[in-house]
Amino acid sequence: MNGLTANSLPPEYMIFKTFIGKEIESVIEELGRLRIAVFRAFPYLYEGSLEYEKEYLKVYTASEKSFLFSVWEDGKMVGATTCIPLMDESEEVHEAFDIAGLNKENIFYFGESILLPQYREEGLGSDFLRKERLMPVLLIHLSLHVFAASLGLRITL
Repeated sequence: MNGLTANSLPPEYMIFKTFIGKEIESVIEELGRLRIAVFRAFPYLYEGSLEYEKEYLKVYTASEKSFLFSVWEDGKMVGATTCIPLMDESEEVHEAFDIAGLNKENIFYFGESILLPQYREEGLGSDFLRKERLMPVLLIHLSLHVFAASLGLRITL
């Protein structure tokens, strides 16, 4: 690739793809592998399996309005953001919102934005946020966007 490294790749070398609802099923293994790779590192130290990931991610393929924004290089998913109407998420995720007394019907839940380490600090995360914020506009019945983070929740109105 003309001497470019992952850390010097201009955005035009990256392919951005979106998947909605059942479309996510077509890349579920790639997304599972990416999650395992990212979460295996500190501070997560996650030892997941592809079978577990495929089961865990079924919630996204079951929701008509779930959304996956992904970044690809050379046919490999190197980054992803997952989001879903909170009502379509698992009961386990609902618990914190129930305790807070929030109306789950109006919440669009951003589960994660992940990038392989060699692609961080290159502006791809900013691209995620710019493009992620477009999807809730399309889902106008949802008025509260929630980003999950490893140290808590960041709520934006």
